[in-house]
Amino acid sequence: SHTYTSGGTLSNTVNYTVNNGATLQMGTGASPATISGSSGTFTLANGATLGITSTAGVTTTGATGNIQVTGTRTYTAGSNFIYNGTSAQVSGNGLTATNKGNVTIDNPTSVTLSGSVNINGNLLIAQGNLNVSASNFAINVAGNFTNNGSFTGGTGTVTFSGTAAQALGGTSATTFNAIDISKTAQTLSINTNAAAASVSFSASGSTLSVSTGITLSISGALTQNSIANSTAASIITGLG
Repeated sequence: SHTYTSGGTLSNTVNYTVNNGATLQMGTGASPATISGSSGTFTLANGATLGITSTAGVTTTGATGNIQVTGTRTYTAGSNFIYNGTSAQVSGNGLTATNKGNVTIDNPTSVTLSGSVNINGNLLIAQGNLNVSASNFAINVAGNFTNNGSFTGGTGTVTFSGTAAQALGGTSATTFNAIDISKTAQTLSINTNAAAASVSFSASGSTLSVSTGITLSISGALTQNSIANSTAASIITGLG
């Protein structure tokens, strides 16, 4: 793991690559670190991790965000993002440019999405708020969704689409606009109290399982496929 703090002046062509298994953490402070001044490229490889501290997040072009090289910026499918700035951040279009591996929100204030995102790994809200804003941005997650902070779902849909069992967990109750379970013959386990305006199944053979002592409240439509809840769990519908 390496922490990058801005210093000195870059010029001409300098190409950067963060390799599989490596972590590049951008520095924090009143002016978060930037990689800029180079006409070279920046590549975040599959399995590599970038710690993002800029209020503008991470971008594909322009003199904004933590990465500002004027060559091609490539955030490879399967790369991991950690938003751990100290002031409110937007994700930037670097998050939405390709499918991501694991995405972690570790900002004590908030991170607001700049567009819809596909996450091939896990989504963790370690602290702070993940905000979809008032937009209909979609979150597609193939791993687990863990909320230890807060989530503002706006009018978007969170789709659980993994090819293996998935779980919604964490220490915080989570309120969604819409949940879509798009998992063929797999289970989504609800392990923390949750609410949604609607829940739908867009794949056959999938199961929604509500764990003991947990309540899932659905204020609107429930398009039922298969639901398995224990006698000590509750699914409450028709609250709208």
